[in-house]
Amino acid sequence: MPAVSPLSDHEHPAIQAKADALTSDRPTLLDQMESIFGFVRDQIRFGFPPRWDAVKASETVQYGIGYCTPKATLFVALCRAAGIPARIHTGLIDVRIMRGIFPSLAFPFLPGAVGTPGRRSRSMESGSPSTPTSTTKRSIRGH
Repeated sequence: MPAVSPLSDHEHPAIQAKADALTSDRPTLLDQMESIFGFVRDQIRFGFPPRWDAVKASETVQYGIGYCTPKATLFVALCRAAGIPARIHTGLIDVRIMRGIFPSLAFPFLPGAVGTPGRRSRSMESGSPSTPTSTTKRSIRGH
């Protein structure tokens, strides 16, 4: 059962329908996740929705606009609706760069994929630490 995420409303009919439309003809979980990723990246314009951070995933689809936090929330909701476990990870950006903005990153968990909890990445096996950025880039085939 996914963690409670009120904004990532994966059971909303609009999210369910969009997840189905994006994944029904995709044979593997990776193909499904790439389709979801492409939709969020390419079809949801970058911008600021009317209510800033307090925007549900279903509202982001309706607005067709979002920045890192609403897009990450939508990505997680679509992944969960498609049966792909995913979560949000937030962090602080140095205030000298962006005062008070909390970036959000979404992490899907695909069985056997590099970066999946419980699995060591190739770079960890060789002794060097793995970063979320490098893991994400390897996991999404160059996107």
